[in-house]
Amino acid sequence: MTGILARGRLSASGGLTWRPGGLDHYDFQASLGNFQLLDVPEGMDLRGSLDASLQGNEDGGFLQGRLQADHLGYQAEVKLSDLILRSALGESGGLTGLDPEDPLDRIRLSLNLDLRTPWSFDTNLLKLEGKTEGRFMVRGTLAHPVPQGTLVFTPGGRLTNIFPAGDMVVDSGSLDFTGDTDRIDPIISMRGSVTSIPGYTVNLDIHGTLGNLDIVPSSTPTLRQDEIVAILINPGNASSVGTGATTSTQGTLTSGLASASAGLLSTLAFAPFQDQLRRTLGLDRVNVAVRTSSLGTTETDVTLGKSINLFGQRSAFVVSHQKSAELNITSGQVEWRFGGYVLQLGVSQSGQSGVNPSGEIRHTWSPR
Repeated sequence: MTGILARGRLSASGGLTWRPGGLDHYDFQASLGNFQLLDVPEGMDLRGSLDASLQGNEDGGFLQGRLQADHLGYQAEVKLSDLILRSALGESGGLTGLDPEDPLDRIRLSLNLDLRTPWSFDTNLLKLEGKTEGRFMVRGTLAHPVPQGTLVFTPGGRLTNIFPAGDMVVDSGSLDFTGDTDRIDPIISMRGSVTSIPGYTVNLDIHGTLGNLDIVPSSTPTLRQDEIVAILINPGNASSVGTGATTSTQGTLTSGLASASAGLLSTLAFAPFQDQLRRTLGLDRVNVAVRTSSLGTTETDVTLGKSINLFGQRSAFVVSHQKSAELNITSGQVEWRFGGYVLQLGVSQSGQSGVNPSGEIRHTWSPR
């Protein structure tokens, strides 16, 4: 038997055995070349070839073999508010129960995945690429495929549209799929840094699952955790944090978190407008923040960002406009990373002055 399936050429051979009342047994060998499977699950794009065998009876079947993927990508819009609510409620976002009446749910999978090119994850929140580590399988059922194995991140990926202070650049990490056939809830391990805050580098260690995610922040120079939260949500706080003692009273801690949360509330209030503007302009990041300064004046901060490929590396081009009382500052920067070096170069204009070059060179070093 030959034909076209999922835009690929199908070739299959085998046999069926019938008995009085229905199907007794089937056994097929099949190959599917140059196929493209879109939106299974939604947002997924898989292209490649498949060599497999299918055996079973009227109660169900078993599909096993090798899947060679020439391209594996995921592209979708993710609502941050839904993720926060799901995490707060302890929901894993797993699969719904299998449907025994669906014939595709009665065909179990055991496919070895051979990924020939890096996988890509391109959403409004995550810009990541990576590769598989060790053996990677596709299990579950034909209607609900479930990955099993480890995906390792390529350094240079970004978490964007999450922190008003800027993107988190991923240094290392992985997604570990346990192969649970009832739900897809990978174990996340991710380490990276935010370097767009003047004078500080914020390091973030993220681990856990979507239903139980733990984020451990640290900074260089060292700050308290409430101060780190404050500069992540409002980079303007960078000039005032770290000036006190290394320990704080509960009142000071509460005050710092309250100031940061005020900036977060304004960010969430503008979230629908930001998402619409980002999609209309084709950008990766749009952030609008309105807050009150320590002098009682209103501050407005608008940031637009786009990921670009420079010299084979994913980099960020960011334009920002800040207004505080009568002072207006407009700037644009491009960021490059080379090993432990971070190079940020661009131009800025303050008030009525002319356009001036701006930027920063950083190097992270620690003893062995």
